[in-house]
Amino acid sequence: MRESSDEARTPQSQGWTLEHTARYVSFMSQAHRKPKDPEQVRATLLDCARTLVVDAGVAGLSVNAVAAAAGVTKGAFFHHFGSKSALVDAVFAGLFDELDREIDEAIAADGERYGCFTRAYIGSVFRADERHQSPPFAGLWISAIADPQIRTAWAAWLRRRLGQHVETDSDNALQLARFAADGVWLADILGFETDDRAGLRDRLMEQTRKGA
Repeated sequence: MRESSDEARTPQSQGWTLEHTARYVSFMSQAHRKPKDPEQVRATLLDCARTLVVDAGVAGLSVNAVAAAAGVTKGAFFHHFGSKSALVDAVFAGLFDELDREIDEAIAADGERYGCFTRAYIGSVFRADERHQSPPFAGLWISAIADPQIRTAWAAWLRRRLGQHVETDSDNALQLARFAADGVWLADILGFETDDRAGLRDRLMEQTRKGA
């Protein structure tokens, strides 16, 4: 009986030795293997962790959950992050970087130096609300309330930024405006509805102008 075309193409039908066959299998295995780039794996772990933080806060973050969401083993997780704490630090460092960029862009576009940081800060608070508390702000603020590690990092970030803007944003009136903005996102977290958000934002912005 004539062999089928598939059978005719097998290594054994070509008279290969076991050594030849082993080399063939090894080559095909290497050809079809798709090694994961370490930086890509790390970025995926961070993205998955960030999503979990936004959804459930730091309390909802676990090594198993992040590894499963990223499609990697726990061993791969620990290759990139030595602990859950190290992962949390990396996630929030990224969130602070985003917040810095957004605020810096707003300051650069502001035509008035006095109160420029406070206006950028207030703008970020209300833009976060318009995005329905989407990242980076939802996870950052919720976790800052519940987690001592994040509270410390948040306080350090705010002190650093205020230290950069002592000449423009140190007045008590500006501090009160920032505190009022903080109350907006706190009200959202607690489930209180705020009427006329645009009007409230505009009123706070007015308070940041010199001579207001």
